[in-house]
This record gives sequence, C-alpha cells and structure tokens, in this order.
Amino acid sequence: MKRLLLILSIMVVNSCSNKIPDGTYRAINYNNNSLAHVKQYFTFEGDEFGKYIIRYGEKFVYDSINIIKYNRGNNFLLTRNDTIYKCKYFIKQDTLKLEINENIITLLKVDLKR
Repeated sequence: MKRLLLILSIMVVNSCSNKIPDGTYRAINYNNNSLAHVKQYFTFEGDEFGKYIIRYGEKFVYDSINIIKYNRGNNFLLTRNDTIYKCKYFIKQDTLKLEINENIITLLKVDLKR
C-alpha cells in the first residue's frame, strides 16, 4: 500500500511540474499562416521567457525578459506591461504550440550556437 501511494505521489508531482523544456524555439506558424519569411525566436530558460528576431543578420531583442508562472497542467501566466496573458502550451517532440488568448503560435525547437 505504501508503495502504491509513493508511486501515485510521484506521478502527481511530475504531472504538475511539466514545464516547457529550456531552449530556443523558432516560430514557424501563426494562426495557420506560415512564418517562413520571418526569423522570430522564443526562448525559455526556467521561468524566463524572451523573444527576438534576426534582422539584417543581427539579433534584435524586441521585448525584455518576462517571468512566467506555471499553473497546473499545461498552463502558464505571462505578465507584460501590466497585462496578464493566460497561455496554454502543448509539446510534441520538438514542436511547441502556444495558445495565447485566441492566437495560436507553432514553434520548432532549434539548436543555436551561442
């Protein structure tokens, strides 16, 4: 019985701490429209979320680092300019899909050398 309770508690802890894997993700689709012509990237490092674009061959950060707060399941909150955004995310292999308000952004994890 103790073993069963231990296994169940481990499963609950793991399901509640399913955060987005750290790394850089390239936006490939926005509301079913291709973003192949734009080099837009999103970064996740722990609870920090950032984004930038590559313009004229250089990295241009157009938003400061934001702190995200994970909720239960696959939800997190993002506060930006005194506005709270409720986000839902879905991870499948190297693909990350973000639902922010009514917008859907599809991202692909990339390996960038820093």
